[in-house]
Amino acid sequence: MKLIKFTMLLLICLVLSACSNSSVRPKDISNISDDIGYPVTVNNYNSDRSRTLLKFYNKPKRVIANQQNTIETLLALQEDKAIIAAACTSNHTTEFLSKYKARAEKLPALSRHDFDLETALMLYPDFIVGWQSTFSNRALRSTEFWRNRGVNTYIVENSNSILPVGRVEDEYIFINNMGKIFHKEALAQEMIQEMKAEIADAVEKSKNRDKQNVLIIETQGNNIVVYGKNKLGGDMVTKLGGSIMECGSRIGAENLIQLNPNVIFVVCIGWQEDAQACVDRIINNKAYRSIKAIKNRRVYAIPLMYMYASATRTLDGIRVFKQGLYPDVNGEKE
Repeated sequence: MKLIKFTMLLLICLVLSACSNSSVRPKDISNISDDIGYPVTVNNYNSDRSRTLLKFYNKPKRVIANQQNTIETLLALQEDKAIIAAACTSNHTTEFLSKYKARAEKLPALSRHDFDLETALMLYPDFIVGWQSTFSNRALRSTEFWRNRGVNTYIVENSNSILPVGRVEDEYIFINNMGKIFHKEALAQEMIQEMKAEIADAVEKSKNRDKQNVLIIETQGNNIVVYGKNKLGGDMVTKLGGSIMECGSRIGAENLIQLNPNVIFVVCIGWQEDAQACVDRIINNKAYRSIKAIKNRRVYAIPLMYMYASATRTLDGIRVFKQGLYPDVNGEKE
């Protein structure tokens, strides 16, 4: 039934695109600006991770948006009508934020699968925004492929290790650039300032406290993957006043015991779906009983989407880390 519904939505979208006057402009007139406040330029990346300068002569009107936080950012900027197709294909996608959920469900051709190239071409987009993996041969082809056809592309900064170090500032850059591209700078800044205020509040309330040793981990069978200070989650913790422990990207159970962190954040794929199970696997492991974080019940779940190309969910990530680091100043007993 869902497949039939999706097919009908896609057919409607294709009919509308065939009748629209806002399809991709031919190259020879693509530098004509009709919209007030344009052209605008932003820095971004190519598929090979090299830097590039993007120039928008008009506000995008036919957008393919890939991945949930990317879609939510456009919804936060009130650009629902610009989205002609949206795909949530990452394996850590959960529900849309409640304030966007109803609007997201009304988007044309909202899919849980990648669009194939033929479908994307038939939609006549003028802008595609997604992760670095979006612009690969396994998905929608390279950024060069699309720009040669007069279609601008944008790679989310903290996706697929496009940058060697993940920073909160790069999420600000993404949101700010979307604001510039769609001429919604005020809304973009409002989101960014809320994130900055949450960090500033944590820094103020944690003054004169000893830094807590923190590990962000994900269990994968018998392996423990560690998200260090060079990852976005690690940068969030550092900015909030925590100390990310250095131990390499993969450790074993003995290493975790030796490190003996004060606080452990366990990465989960979803949120309500498997958060408690992720925490229980650590807390209920008898070998870990001597670890400070276990003894003091300082083990918390953090959804991957809150700390990976997080965009709108950056605020949620900051709040989860803040709550775990300073439960006493957030109304809980430490």
